[in-house]
Amino acid sequence: MSAPTAPNSPLARAAARLTVLPVPMDDLLADLCDGLGLQGASLMMGTGLDTVCVGRARELEGPSSVQPVAQATESWLHLHGEAPSAAALAPWLGLLSAALARRGQAGGDPLNRLFTAGGLMRSMAHDMRNLLGVFDQNVTFVEQSLEEAGIGPDHAAQEDLQQVKEASGRVLAYVQRIHELAHILQGPWPADDSAASVERALMAHEGPLEGGARGVVDVQPNLPAVALDLPRLELIAQELTTNALQAGARRVRLSARRTPPPEPLIQAWAQTLPVGPHLFLTCSDDGVGMDVFVLARYGEALYCHPPRSDRAGLGLSLIRSILEAVGGRIAVTSHSGTGTTVTIAVPGVEHPAPGAGGTVAPLVPESERLAVAVRLTDPDYRRWVHETLRVAQFDIVPGISDAAVLVADRDGAEQYLGPPTSLFLIGKGWPAGMARPDAVMPPRTDRDGFIRRLSMAVARRKKRT
Repeated sequence: MSAPTAPNSPLARAAARLTVLPVPMDDLLADLCDGLGLQGASLMMGTGLDTVCVGRARELEGPSSVQPVAQATESWLHLHGEAPSAAALAPWLGLLSAALARRGQAGGDPLNRLFTAGGLMRSMAHDMRNLLGVFDQNVTFVEQSLEEAGIGPDHAAQEDLQQVKEASGRVLAYVQRIHELAHILQGPWPADDSAASVERALMAHEGPLEGGARGVVDVQPNLPAVALDLPRLELIAQELTTNALQAGARRVRLSARRTPPPEPLIQAWAQTLPVGPHLFLTCSDDGVGMDVFVLARYGEALYCHPPRSDRAGLGLSLIRSILEAVGGRIAVTSHSGTGTTVTIAVPGVEHPAPGAGGTVAPLVPESERLAVAVRLTDPDYRRWVHETLRVAQFDIVPGISDAAVLVADRDGAEQYLGPPTSLFLIGKGWPAGMARPDAVMPPRTDRDGFIRRLSMAVARRKKRT
């Protein structure tokens, strides 16, 4: 839990330095040493960037603790002195992450910078769309087809498939570059009259919208001040509204309040937020809604690119980049066929960097959750699978007969009494006489790959039946 920051504390002084461009990194590290009682600190700011050292960091030869700086690519913080607790260090990592993001914001109109960055990201995404078709699910299907055909490891088809996998790795690196570009959108930014800015940003979506839909706006008075400026608020409102319209919504409701929506799932999520005032921006629609798999991957860049659309599928990535800098969080809940509610919690300015910014929490209603049974012999991997499924709001059930999906390895699948909706096998090989699995995944911890292939397993079984 975060507490309000004293006005003259080192943390408050450091937060104030983020309004200066370029951010004085040496003064920021000096505040860090003062606030945490360290002898010295140094910051390695990525490939080709200088190292900033303060205190006695250059002359001390003893051991130092090393921390990756959140959201900053290849940036590491070295601390000399008694290692601080994770709770004490968390707000400083948030401030340093925001400071690194602002290094490139030394000039230019903020509105122009915002949409120039968005244009760059969208252009890169359009280039990627021509490459993505040969990857993802199709690669796994090809692997299974070659295995079913008995193609040996030295066959030319296997070499071709390996080249496709290598190309896929290059595309993933390209995605990483897109996310790095998003960091130039980060702040935090000087807070102004929050109620007036929020109302101005949202009111543009009041009344008739594209395709005959209608927008309703509700802005509560006396909203807490947050470190978001008008251009960022406008971007958030625009992307949320557009996503709702793409989902076939006929009615879109945008609200800004001091309290979260009354839905129980969202109320429970709000209890996990840091202590203190928050601005809750909510977009509710009556569109097609999302199932548990879509909710689990909500926020993944390029995942929901609409067909025959010139939108890049990066709107939520832009929103997440903005929220990362100010400690904001996102919750999304949906009922298939009845609509979606996206809630954004932005902490007040007294929480300059509470950490965990940009995280997306899927909130799946009980009626929409998928029952999964897990039969994995490796205890560490089984524990990771259980945690991944729980975070993504799947129901883990003890009995195979009660499950819609069985996640198993070879030994675990021997206990298969089925049939569940689908069998998702970890690793190669399955017991003789057992029906072939609908998807296969190597035993490695890859959250997005795990959820994606689990979704593919269910879709493949439904297609056959």
